Amino acid sequence: MSDAIQMFVPGEPTPEGSTKAYIVGGKPVISHVNSAKLETWRDTITLLTTTLARKAGWKIPLDEPVKIYVKFLLQPPARPRFSTPAVKPDLDKLQRAVGDGLCPKGGGGVLKDDSRIIEWHAWKQYAERHGQTGALIRIEKMKVKADV
Repeated sequence: MSDAIQMFVPGEPTPEGSTKAYIVGGKPVISHVNSAKLETWRDTITLLTTTLARKAGWKIPLDEPVKIYVKFLLQPPARPRFSTPAVKPDLDKLQRAVGDGLCPKGGGGVLKDDSRIIEWHAWKQYAERHGQTGALIRIEKMKVKADV
């Protein structure tokens, strides 16, 4: 059994939506702005990571500390302002979407809870011109002693 799995998730990396709060009839209302594209992206992450984790012999959902590496490959614009994607989408929102894909509401993901992620290494990069967009994700089990 391997202590790490790695996979490429094809598609357009989609950031987590925003939370908006406002008052209606004197009462606070909180809404989450998520797109259908985000749901598809998260579902793809869930499917691919759980499939690979099972093939690697992992008992899922994992209830132990993990380290996550993720490289987001984004479509470059026709005339990029920078040689690296120092533009939207925000890296932290892309990470949140991956975390939610690893631990979806209602269960069924690789992780029991996304609080099990104790270390993140994430970066954005442009895909080669006309290359595949997506995310290269690596999940490593951490070798730590249980609390006594």
